[in-house]
Amino acid sequence: MLSRQDFLQNPVPLIDIHQQDDRQLMQQSWIGPAALAMKHIRDLDITDILIEIMQNLIRNTSGSSGDEQLNSQAKILFNYMLSTGNVYDAETFLTKMQTLPQPLGEEIMTAAEKIKAWGEELGEAKGKAEGKAEGKAEGKRDVATKMIKEGMALQMIARVTDLPLATIQALNAEAQQQGR
Repeated sequence: MLSRQDFLQNPVPLIDIHQQDDRQLMQQSWIGPAALAMKHIRDLDITDILIEIMQNLIRNTSGSSGDEQLNSQAKILFNYMLSTGNVYDAETFLTKMQTLPQPLGEEIMTAAEKIKAWGEELGEAKGKAEGKAEGKAEGKRDVATKMIKEGMALQMIARVTDLPLATIQALNAEAQQQGR
C-alpha cells in the first residue's frame, strides 16, 4: 500500500482520453460514459454521441439494481453535454431523444422540452429587445429629421439626439432631396 508521501511524490500516470477508442471508453461502465462525454464535448454536434452514451448506459445497467444511479448519471451527463456542447439541429435532436427507452427517455424528453421552451423565451425576449432598440433609433431619426426641417444646426441636432454627425448629414441630404 502506498503511503501518502509516496502518492504525492511519485508521478501519477495520466490518460489522454482523446487517444482512447470510443468502444474502449464505453466498456468502462460508470466512468466510460463520462470520459466519452468529455472527449466529444467540443464536437460540432453532440446529438449522436449523446444518444450513444445514453443507450450504452441503459444497456450496461438494465436488469441491475442501478436504475436510480443510471437515472442520476444519465441526467448529470445529459445536463453537462447540453449546457456545454453544441446541438446543430434541435428538431433532429428531439426526434432522436424520443428513441430512448422509458422512463429515461421520457425524463430526458421533458428536460429537452423545457430547454426548447426556454430557448424560445430567450429568442422572443431578444426579438423584443431588438425591436425596441430599432424603434428607439427610428424615433431619434424622426426627431432629427424634424429638427433639420426647422433649420437647426446639424452639430446641435447630433448632440441632442446622440446620433452620429454622419447620420444627421445623411438625413439632411434626404430632406433636401424630398424638398425639391
